[in-house]
Amino acid sequence: MTRPILYTLGALCAGGGVLTAVLGGFSVPGGPASQVYSKLGYDAIADIALTDSGMIAVALFVCGIGMFIAANATAWKETGGY
Repeated sequence: MTRPILYTLGALCAGGGVLTAVLGGFSVPGGPASQVYSKLGYDAIADIALTDSGMIAVALFVCGIGMFIAANATAWKETGGY
């Protein structure tokens, strides 16, 4: 019974982590990456940084993957090793 719960929570955490990373997990100095070139004179991709939302995104993603691993850790016992 706990395996479906771990799968569901793992999917929510991993998906939430990816979504959080996409929606503001990374930034470049000076504002949005599409507008930085006119302000700084270069594209600032080398200066990309992880924001506070990015730290949360990484933590959510790692927790989600950990839940998937925990849910599948003993699955080989139920399938006879296959």
